Amino acid sequence: MNNKKRTINIGLCKGRHDIVVNDKRLKYFVFDKIEDVCNPKKIEEQAIESLNKFVTKDVTNINLYVTGLTVALISALNACKKLGITPKLFHYDKKKNKYFSQNIIF
Repeated sequence: MNNKKRTINIGLCKGRHDIVVNDKRLKYFVFDKIEDVCNPKKIEEQAIESLNKFVTKDVTNINLYVTGLTVALISALNACKKLGITPKLFHYDKKKNKYFSQNIIF
């Protein structure tokens, strides 16, 4: 039996930035589309539904590549907390042309 926990890479919002990690474009996103940015309750429900697709017994950690849109990020973090997912955020550094990490403490 393999009890090793896996971490998956997920982008926040599809189509906002071309995100490449380990020479591969990200395929998975929390949000494909957000209809109303002024409805955080609906956005959080969307995040829970989306993240539930990725969470399994062996995947409880995500590397979340931030693409802007604060309301989406907060909704995704709230969803992570509710689902028992441990996220690590990755932000893009334009000067160094690479991502840097930020841990989240719940």
